[in-house]
Amino acid sequence: MSTITLNLSELSCNHCVATVKKALTAVAGVTEVDVTLKQAVITGEASVETLINTIESVGYKATLADSK
Repeated sequence: MSTITLNLSELSCNHCVATVKKALTAVAGVTEVDVTLKQAVITGEASVETLINTIESVGYKATLADSK
């Protein structure tokens, strides 16, 4: 199991956060999701590509955060 952090853009309110969280929670292999206006932290087995595509499918932008 891994934890992936994605930077988010175009989210402006709690409704946006809830929409992204709901979409990510529905992805197969995802076990935990924490979403803010700026980032999503996802724990599970889903690929980065799948997670980004899921966020884009509900109308927002996502990029892999720099791992430091």
